Order: sequence, then structure tokens, then C-alpha cells
Amino acid sequence: MIVFTPNTVIKSADVNLNFDELKTKTDYLSAPDSDWIAVGSAGSSFANSWVNYGSGYPAAAFRKDAFGYVHLKGFIRNGTAVDTTTMITMPTGYKVGSTRHIAAIGASAAGHIKLTTSGIAYGGGTGNGWITLDNISYYAETV
Repeated sequence: MIVFTPNTVIKSADVNLNFDELKTKTDYLSAPDSDWIAVGSAGSSFANSWVNYGSGYPAAAFRKDAFGYVHLKGFIRNGTAVDTTTMITMPTGYKVGSTRHIAAIGASAAGHIKLTTSGIAYGGGTGNGWITLDNISYYAETV
């Protein structure tokens, strides 16, 4: 790490070293689809009759970036739409330490899902015709 003070002289070797380190930490920004983990593998599973939407829509998947944030994607449907009922069980290292409410869009309307210490749960308002997980991100805590 370089600490800049008045009259600091920067050597090109220092700049290149720091650029390589920065590139490593930001590789997640352009991660290919192969970095996604499909729900149903790696200790994750659907629960309470929730399934992938199918019919050409993206399957439910998740990944963790270099900063510890979990990103979700996919369309799911047909599960039990009762408050706090688990939709997807997440593996250790991909969960939150306490319940969080996240806005979500579904077949019935905008609503919310809940991130719980076991995974992703139904919150309310969206219905169960379909729910998109796209653009949902959260910080994974150690649980």
C-alpha cells in the first residue's frame, strides 16, 4: 500500500503492483455466467414447492463477489406464498445473520422477500405466479 504525502515520488513498479491488486479485487464486475451457482447445488435447495419458472426464463442462481456480497438472479414460481416460508435454502457463507426485508417484483405486484438465517423466504405482496430474483444483492454474514 502506498501512502501519499506531499512530495511523494511514485515509481512505475509501485503503480503496476497496485493496479494488479485492484484488478484482482474487481474481477467480479465482469464475471462470466459460469461463475453463478445454480440453486439445487453447493448446499442450496428449493423449499416449499418453489421451482424455477422455466419456459426460457433464467434459472435461480447466486454468486458471491470479492467483497462478500451475494448476488441473485432468476425467476421462480408456484411455491407456498405465506409470510416467512422459506423459498430457497442457502449454504453457509451465503446467509445473513438476522432477517432483512428486500423489495421484489412478482406476478401480483411489487412486494418483498425476506433474507433469513436459513436463506430466502417469502415476504408478501408478490404472489406466487412468479418472483424475480434479478438485481437482489446483500452482504453475507457469517452464520
